[in-house]
Amino acid sequence: MSYAARHDQLLDIAERLFVERTYALTSMEDIARAADVTRPIVYNHFDTKEGTFIACVRRVYDSYNEGLRSVVDPESAPTDQLRAGAQFYFGSIEQNEGRWLLLFTSASVLTGIYRDELVALRSEHVQTIAALLRIALPDTPDDFTDAAAHALSGIGERLGHWWLTRPDLDREMIVEHFCSIAMGGLGQWVDD
Repeated sequence: MSYAARHDQLLDIAERLFVERTYALTSMEDIARAADVTRPIVYNHFDTKEGTFIACVRRVYDSYNEGLRSVVDPESAPTDQLRAGAQFYFGSIEQNEGRWLLLFTSASVLTGIYRDELVALRSEHVQTIAALLRIALPDTPDDFTDAAAHALSGIGERLGHWWLTRPDLDREMIVEHFCSIAMGGLGQWVDD
């Protein structure tokens, strides 16, 4: 198996184990065993369990940020952009709730540079939202745009967690709640 193919395989396995068993209960030995390889092969790709976890989270965020940018049409009305982003976001939860939960593992499970890297990945995601907001609402002050990006990220995360406790609600209802709450704060800047 090529290095790249093995790397992807190990990431797939590590991600599955982190979701199924949690970060705390997954070891590098577990990853090696599940991949049917030796520990040195896993360590050849990832120096530590923390580094493996960060690589999994980075891959999910990269995929999510790319998908978000691809579904939001900068030529459409701001409310339509918000709805498209919300549909994508909550659709991601619907498709793979475990992978989504991986993004919101507490930074307190990591220490030092790994905790900082997890915080930086989350910050990059918020900056993706801010960049989309700047395109949709070019006349908003930068501080407001940054604050709104953080707030939208927080609203989405909390609604996502709530939705997991409310399987009786469909995605359209959650998207509607998200958009209503978000437009309450963004409404003064939206001129549809």
